[in-house]
Amino acid sequence: MFQHRRRVTSAIGAFLFVAICATAPQARGAVGDCTPGNPLMPEAEMFATNNTDTIADPADPRLQDQLQPFESQVDSTVLANAALPVGSDLVHGIYWSEDMQQLTFESSREFHLACVGDDELTHIAEDVARRFDQESVLIFSYRPDGGPPGDSFIADVPGVDQRRFFDALKADPDARTRLGGGSISQDGSLVLVASDRDADVAKRVVAASGGVLDMSTVRQGTSRFVP
Repeated sequence: MFQHRRRVTSAIGAFLFVAICATAPQARGAVGDCTPGNPLMPEAEMFATNNTDTIADPADPRLQDQLQPFESQVDSTVLANAALPVGSDLVHGIYWSEDMQQLTFESSREFHLACVGDDELTHIAEDVARRFDQESVLIFSYRPDGGPPGDSFIADVPGVDQRRFFDALKADPDARTRLGGGSISQDGSLVLVASDRDADVAKRVVAASGGVLDMSTVRQGTSRFVP
């Protein structure tokens, strides 16, 4: 389901893995957390931005920011916390701010992380939120095969327009508070992270956005917003 966004065998990814294992002593502890047989397999996702503006218009030129310097800065933070960055995807974020009680469009990146435990992932999100003055950063850890059950899921729903998703959240106060928002990928798919208890809410908002949330295709894990 996520293969088009999970290609992690690039020369850059391979170089990072070799370089960190060879030169960074703190990272050797993370190698034990790697997926057996595939150390570059993402074990977690992090959705983050450096945007601090409220943007109500999807045509706003600020949304053209590719966030490339930001990507490099976050990758450095990941490495400094004994984990491996294995790529990221530019997405169109639609997020609800509880502090400001507003919805906003923003350019964001979905970062794929490997060789990362729960503590490292939390520290990375805390560092990013603090460094870039963010209200919170969303993290999602995949449930390992045979591991304990998760409390959340990540879904990839094709054919969802960002304006319709924005309008669906705007019209549904309960949904925007419980879901917090979502992201539209470059190929026009909604990337949505939600708790299992909010599955019906997620289905409702996706339907209002013109999509269909098929729970048989989601991936399970754990998630939370880290301030």
